[in-house]
Amino acid sequence: MPAQTVFETDPDEHPLLQASSIAVAIIKKARLEKWEDLNGQLPTDVELTPEQFEMIRKYERELLWIRANGATAIHCVCQVCGAWTLTTGTANTKCITFGCDGRPVKAKTAKRKK
Repeated sequence: MPAQTVFETDPDEHPLLQASSIAVAIIKKARLEKWEDLNGQLPTDVELTPEQFEMIRKYERELLWIRANGATAIHCVCQVCGAWTLTTGTANTKCITFGCDGRPVKAKTAKRKK
């Protein structure tokens, strides 16, 4: 049986950023293009904590927008109001919500836990 892959995220980040970063790591590990290519099945050698699994389940619809081929499309989330967008580059410098002074933070691909 192959060793299980466990991913780490920053627990202080917004849950959507954590879910997005785990999803991109899984997509890349499976050598797929998008989340829906998994057909609802995680690779057998990936192990999620109960908290990670719940985040993935909670944000499953948002994860359908992620792309991991070529330029990775990943979520940016405003830390003030929670509004999100996708980016293939850097995060926006201002929130997309009218009147919000927040600054979006971009998800990073989750790292394998050592």
